[in-house]
Amino acid sequence: MSGGRVLPLFLLCLTACGGADGGTAATARNAGATMADMQPGDWRILNPAHGPAMLQQCSRDAPGAGDSYWMPQDNDIARFETLLGERLTRDGYFTQHATTVRDTLAANGLIGVETRAAHPVTLAAAWMREYVGVVRDGQRLIYGNFGPRDGSPFDRAPTAQPRIACDGGPTFFGAEYAIDDQRITHIAYNGPQ
Repeated sequence: MSGGRVLPLFLLCLTACGGADGGTAATARNAGATMADMQPGDWRILNPAHGPAMLQQCSRDAPGAGDSYWMPQDNDIARFETLLGERLTRDGYFTQHATTVRDTLAANGLIGVETRAAHPVTLAAAWMREYVGVVRDGQRLIYGNFGPRDGSPFDRAPTAQPRIACDGGPTFFGAEYAIDDQRITHIAYNGPQ
């Protein structure tokens, strides 16, 4: 713990892939974004070259490797997030993890301690989100990597490499969305914190 900030106890592994520039990992609207700048609808779309690394998670199951990778469009991501939010709500995920996520946000100064109970626990409000397009067996999919915002570089600086959290608990998770079927095909949560 340093600088008065409480950081979650997890090993953050930055997967080093590709060249120094990484091929522009973030959409232009996220370039140089800070936590205050991140609004619902903001996410990172990773360069397809980093698709294989995104699917190499260290403490949760990930879907199989893709035959190829691509860059999804904003409308694809928006539909994915809508369906995923509905599924997580229906499964009780947001309710189950609301206190943990709000406490992390408050402890790191991202929301007020006195107002944390009212802070929305949604993908856009509380999670860092990054995406890559995957083609597997001719089907176009999007894989999403999610971790609670904690104000650290983990979710602040858009980068070319996927952010891989080892352990960290179930507030770190991954999900896959089938575009043609418009359904969530995979959700897996990280191991113990």
